[in-house]
Amino acid sequence: MAKLIYGDGREVGGGTASLDEVNYKLDQIHDLVAGMNSSDGDNTDNLIEVTFIYRDRLTGKEKAINQYYNKGEDAKFPTDVGDVVETEDNPALTFQEWNHTSEELKNIQHDFVVGATYIPTDGKTYIYLDLDDYTGLTTAITTYNLSADRQWYIDWGDGSPIQSTTTNITLVNKTYETYGRKVIKVWLNSEPNNRCWLGFGRNIFNENNSGPRSAQLKHVYIGAGFNEYSTIADRCQRFESITIPNNIKSLGMAQETFYNVPVKYFTLPRSIDTMHLGAEFTFAAPIAEYYSLPISLPLNITIRVTNCYKLKKFVMPYVVDDRVLMLLGNNCVELTRFYFRPDMVFRTNTTGGGGSTTTALNFPSVKKLDLSRAKFNNADDVSILPSNTIDMASLEELVLPEGITQMFNTSIRNCFSLKRIKLPDSVEEITTPIDSACSSLQEVEVGKGIVHLSSRLIGGWNSVEQLRRLRLPDTIETIDNNMLNSDFTRALLLEFPASIQSIGNSNLNGIWLQEVICRSIIPPTLGTQSTNAGVLFYVPDDSVQAYRDATNWSAYGNRIRPLSEYRGNYEN
Repeated sequence: MAKLIYGDGREVGGGTASLDEVNYKLDQIHDLVAGMNSSDGDNTDNLIEVTFIYRDRLTGKEKAINQYYNKGEDAKFPTDVGDVVETEDNPALTFQEWNHTSEELKNIQHDFVVGATYIPTDGKTYIYLDLDDYTGLTTAITTYNLSADRQWYIDWGDGSPIQSTTTNITLVNKTYETYGRKVIKVWLNSEPNNRCWLGFGRNIFNENNSGPRSAQLKHVYIGAGFNEYSTIADRCQRFESITIPNNIKSLGMAQETFYNVPVKYFTLPRSIDTMHLGAEFTFAAPIAEYYSLPISLPLNITIRVTNCYKLKKFVMPYVVDDRVLMLLGNNCVELTRFYFRPDMVFRTNTTGGGGSTTTALNFPSVKKLDLSRAKFNNADDVSILPSNTIDMASLEELVLPEGITQMFNTSIRNCFSLKRIKLPDSVEEITTPIDSACSSLQEVEVGKGIVHLSSRLIGGWNSVEQLRRLRLPDTIETIDNNMLNSDFTRALLLEFPASIQSIGNSNLNGIWLQEVICRSIIPPTLGTQSTNAGVLFYVPDDSVQAYRDATNWSAYGNRIRPLSEYRGNYEN
């Protein structure tokens, strides 16, 4: 087992004296450059970091501990886990299980987040409200039960009579007349024999995204009576924690489930196997540090991760059909590691002609993005990289997947630190796939699938000042008018392969251009150019005179030289 490093620099091997004592220094163990292929990861030393999220037995407070293992080694789950005693902020809780097994972690072999699941010991659902600043307000609980012979009971926690209901869809309102802590208890008279939801749609404890009701909800502990979870905490400004037990099998109508709530840790149980009505999870908790999602999530999941300013690591689950729609990372400024299944398919909403995308990768602090084995498929199962797909300010290394056939307007945008882009050989059609905001870009290499360059490579109003080098494949035959003029105004060298047959107007007008190499034996058709007077042209030795005699090439006369004289002055 790898060595562990205490906060004061002391090293220990193979274990810890106390879970609370250890303060790992990630920068001494891992390079914090993100790797997205889970089979490879970013760990050059073969270390796997597993973050365990669980509740302290005595305080009931959630905590996280990092442990390190060698690849293939069995993970040793924390032993300080068990039933939780009742406190002011939680009922007595029974530990159920971890949402991943040691064998699963051993097979995944990349950094992961594992969470413990709990259920209230008496089986009831507990909802904690704080009415410290408000009184005379109405709160609400929504349940859904398709089994008419089951009866719900609600104890509102204020000494009023226990309320019961047997209706299928129930929106139960309650007006409190006093300040203070209120603990609501909800339970079913027997085991459910059909779908039973906690929550139904949005705005249960959310009053138009703000207002008194949104400030009431603080904790939720789901009990045994429910088997589905919907939205209950969306935009609740003081919401701190939720426990979801393994009797929850389904997520229904869970849109924007945890949007703008101060949750620090979040765990989904491994029992979830179904989603309904296009359920999606929005993680936008500004203080969230870790989310633990089970390995397999149901079909058609939509995941959004945004405004998680404290999020350290996000692990994409293994979705049942290997597809995920919409994955953002706006303002996740501390997120430096991001993992997902290597063969993940990102579903886009593009059927042709470019358009916008509902898939986006926007993680501002991630420096390395390896998509070599990922897929971006639209509804027709065509592999397309739509507009605005990759938007990562700190990105330095990018590997795009082979298999993509089309790249549309600014597929790659706002990657301010990216210096080099290689388009996959599978790409056959492009429409200005790179945004000019990629201001550090120095080199673009076009893949072998491009035969006819009919679109600019760089979109936007401004040229990329540091862009110096264009590499064209030996398959390209024609370049339309003005394809290179705006994008490569500061390029020192342009090189055309032996396959080139036609170069349109205004492609050799770069103000810094010094040398042009054309390897075609037969001079390609050349449009009119406004080339600098000092530019030198290098062509095959036996074709020098043919170039000097060809239309528009003849204007360069003795500046056309044999390739054997080329000295590679500007190749770097």
